[in-house]
Amino acid sequence: MKRIYLISLGCPKNQVDSEVILGCLVRDGWVPTPTLEEADVAIVNTCAFLQAAVQESLETILEVVQEKEKGTVKQLVVTGCLPQRYGEEIVQELPEVDLWTGTGDFPEIPRWLKNGGPRSLIGNPTYLYDHTTPRLIANTPHSAYVKIAEGCSHPCTFCLIPRLRGGYRSRGMDSLVQEVRRLASAGVVEVNLVAQDTTYYGTDLGEQWGLWRLLERLHTIEGLRWIRILYGYPLVKNFPPGFLEMIFAFAFVVARRAYGVDWATLYTSSTGSVGEEKTVGMVRIVGSFCGLQLHVRDC
Repeated sequence: MKRIYLISLGCPKNQVDSEVILGCLVRDGWVPTPTLEEADVAIVNTCAFLQAAVQESLETILEVVQEKEKGTVKQLVVTGCLPQRYGEEIVQELPEVDLWTGTGDFPEIPRWLKNGGPRSLIGNPTYLYDHTTPRLIANTPHSAYVKIAEGCSHPCTFCLIPRLRGGYRSRGMDSLVQEVRRLASAGVVEVNLVAQDTTYYGTDLGEQWGLWRLLERLHTIEGLRWIRILYGYPLVKNFPPGFLEMIFAFAFVVARRAYGVDWATLYTSSTGSVGEEKTVGMVRIVGSFCGLQLHVRDC
């Protein structure tokens, strides 16, 4: 039995990568373990966006190195933003690591573990998973992150993301719908859409107002109750006319279903005539939508 232990650091986007790594390894016969001490191979998926994240990644790697020196772990793989940021410099500084892969090279990990190869696989990040890619959901079974795009093409001088993740590249809308439908059929009721900039989705594919069109398709999926949109970028051209109205329209429907009061009635009536509990509840529902989260099924 081949046993693997994965430590995922950083953001939810990194978590999706970790779930893809685990999914591909499980497909190849590897068994995830709940503790490092039980594993033959340890993988650390690193973050390096801020200096504090770099420090955390290095400390985690060194902790695993200690276990490797004890003979507990046979091989150590480090992937993600740390090797992508520092390249051969970090590879030379930590010879205890058996394999380094960048943010676009982690799909090579199963092949490397089977056949071996060079100690460093750090190329230009172009990889983008799709609905056919194996994933092992690592958080609660009712909630999942879905990466709708990778990379970033905004030329912000203060930001490392284009260097760490490459240029912006959207996933196909059909692929996203199929993935979310499969997740919903497996019991997921909440999907969290993530990207470096979710509101830019589809622009690189020539899709005008891609996020809006994606939401129009996702909210009809049977069994799905919540859609959350993370990492939006406040660029006006990415918010089409009617986008926020669509968000509020969902909110009004949910509020009416939950409390049996039409929004117009609440708006024109006093709190006393409707009832404080209903008033507060409806306002909370609609207020939650200001954070760009869609509740698409009955409470």
